Amino acid sequence: QKASASGPSVVTQDYVVFTGRGLFRIFNKKTGAAVGDITYQIDDQVYTPDAITTDGTNHVYFTIYNRKQNVQHLYRLDLP
Repeated sequence: QKASASGPSVVTQDYVVFTGRGLFRIFNKKTGAAVGDITYQIDDQVYTPDAITTDGTNHVYFTIYNRKQNVQHLYRLDLP
């Protein structure tokens, strides 16, 4: 699937994670092989992370601004 990696990206312990509109595209850091995609949407609304970081493990922390609620949310994605 073709997708634009227009959002922020991060390198974890074992993965490289690119983001795009509503998409996390994950690659194995050692082999470069695509691991998979995770889509992010709530009630038909697609979100792109505003900021993304890691803690040196395979945890990815990201923020999403919800315009309907006028609030910033912090999430954690745990990669195996």
